[in-house]
Amino acid sequence: MKKFFLLATLLSILLPATIFAAEKTQEPEVFKRHNFDMGLSLEKIMFKSNLGHDFSGNAWGLSMGHLYLGEKFFVQNSAVMLTGPFNSNAQKKYEYTGMGLMSRVGYSLQSKDIRSDEGSYGFIFGFYYVENDGEVLDTGADQELGNIRSNRGRARFKTHNTVVYVCSGFFFTALKKARPNNLAIPNLITRVEGLIWDLSILSPVMASFRDTDVQTQGPPVRGTMHGYGVMLKMQMLLGV
Repeated sequence: MKKFFLLATLLSILLPATIFAAEKTQEPEVFKRHNFDMGLSLEKIMFKSNLGHDFSGNAWGLSMGHLYLGEKFFVQNSAVMLTGPFNSNAQKKYEYTGMGLMSRVGYSLQSKDIRSDEGSYGFIFGFYYVENDGEVLDTGADQELGNIRSNRGRARFKTHNTVVYVCSGFFFTALKKARPNNLAIPNLITRVEGLIWDLSILSPVMASFRDTDVQTQGPPVRGTMHGYGVMLKMQMLLGV
């Protein structure tokens, strides 16, 4: 009888402690966080130099990359294909295409999960590196380089721009609830997780250009630019 009592007392002490320890060591449920990111952006660029180089106009961008989506934040890394900016004045038409790399972090200002049913909003910040190549068709006198080309018809130029922006702005989300990261069939299917919109100011920390006259094969004209840009971007997330 005494042995039974001692055994019962020992179990009454050890069993709750064992259950408590098991609850403490039980891993929290893990959710899918990694997403394939596809985005479409509209950029308004307003850059000029004291040498007359004009890098202004509207541009479109198509981006693809990876986006990690946490509870309160997201991290985006993507490559961007650009067409534009398109700009024309009395003498020249600028036609650009280019590539870029973008790395940004968004942080929610709400206390709820970034995937809440009401949507989320917050700050977004990061860097944007762009390389643009373009051709310039001159239909009149090129006063910037001191040459009169009206007798030659159109003068063809090539130009190259390198810009590093700091991006800062606000984002808004419309996302589905996160799925558990397990082998259940519904959780293995790729699905559209939702959309993220953002409006950002593009502030250059480095902006340079190189203009080359293809006809005369003269030395290239180099310089720096100043200005700013605005970007409106929409991203669609595919959960994998």
